[in-house]
Amino acid sequence: MPRAPVDFDRYAETYDRVLADSLGAGGDIDRFAAYKIDEIAFRLRNCRIQRVLDFGCGVGRSLPFIAAAFPEAALWGFDPSPDSVHSAYKRE
Repeated sequence: MPRAPVDFDRYAETYDRVLADSLGAGGDIDRFAAYKIDEIAFRLRNCRIQRVLDFGCGVGRSLPFIAAAFPEAALWGFDPSPDSVHSAYKRE
């Protein structure tokens, strides 16, 4: 039986472009992804982080920033959109 598409599936291959367009001229999609991770890393700076789950990881835009902020941590991403998860794997 074929799976029902998840709403976000239709954006999986074009998410970076859609995000850049929504941020407008001069929108920096890497900065958009990084600032959230930088804030979390700052708040957890005195903690030893062993595992990170990016729940709702989408196409994996935040994963490289999470990996850089928490280099010792095991990192997982989860998203209900199979097409997005596939795009996240290709991003590696």
